[in-house]
Amino acid sequence: MKQVYLLLLVIFSGLIACKEEPVPIPDFSSGKRRVLVEEVTGVRCQACPKGTRELTRLEGVFGEDSLIIVSIHAAGSNFSVPYNESKYDFRFPEAQELATLLGAPDGYPTAAINRTQVNPNATSLYVEPFTSWAGVIGSQFLTSYGVDLLLENEYDPVSRHLDMKVTIGANDALPNENRLTVLITQDSIMDVQLDGTEIIPDYIHRHVLRHIITSPSGDPVTDVLTAGAVAEKNFSYTLPADFDAKHCNVVVYLHHGSVPDREVLQVVEAHVEE
Repeated sequence: MKQVYLLLLVIFSGLIACKEEPVPIPDFSSGKRRVLVEEVTGVRCQACPKGTRELTRLEGVFGEDSLIIVSIHAAGSNFSVPYNESKYDFRFPEAQELATLLGAPDGYPTAAINRTQVNPNATSLYVEPFTSWAGVIGSQFLTSYGVDLLLENEYDPVSRHLDMKVTIGANDALPNENRLTVLITQDSIMDVQLDGTEIIPDYIHRHVLRHIITSPSGDPVTDVLTAGAVAEKNFSYTLPADFDAKHCNVVVYLHHGSVPDREVLQVVEAHVEE
């Protein structure tokens, strides 16, 4: 009898161990609209801080979790050359490539908003003067592209290794060529900045682009994004020693990849280290 009891116990335990667990399905039903602003700036650009202050104001209007800002230090001429007193040089080749992709502006401050086309025949293909930002941003929140992004970060503070999982959820079919851009920004960096005619030694730089993980023009999404499709992409990166992890964010955006249509469909941002 004891042997029968033990046999039944083993079988019952096996049934419990083999019980199928439900596979978690990402919830894309909320469809929260987020808007990307790619600001082109530079430490020697005397008018650029005015644009940054306008973006800070608009964050307060639309919400910091809804208005995602990337500040690209690749302003034309010598605007992005650091001062002798600067602790950082925010320039790097991929940042310049990204700024070039956005098109040459007519002046500064300037930014691209979801890469909406200003004038297909102009050199400033996507970037707009700061006086038009509020209106364009407001109109973008009224537009839905039937897609959402989820971003999960796992960061090891010892090795400084970062793993990122991006999930694309298509509520509607997404034809044409789609690309995914993944990058790292850093906030609250204190360093030199020209503001008007005054050189500010302890200026707080916001949303600074520090690294682009994908190609600056985005990596092609080869998955067929039909209505209801879910695609998962994984990326990894090791943060350099001069990146302050607690102020770093991962920004991911899905966008069209043809020329001139590079419009951003959705964007998401998450802290590297909570």
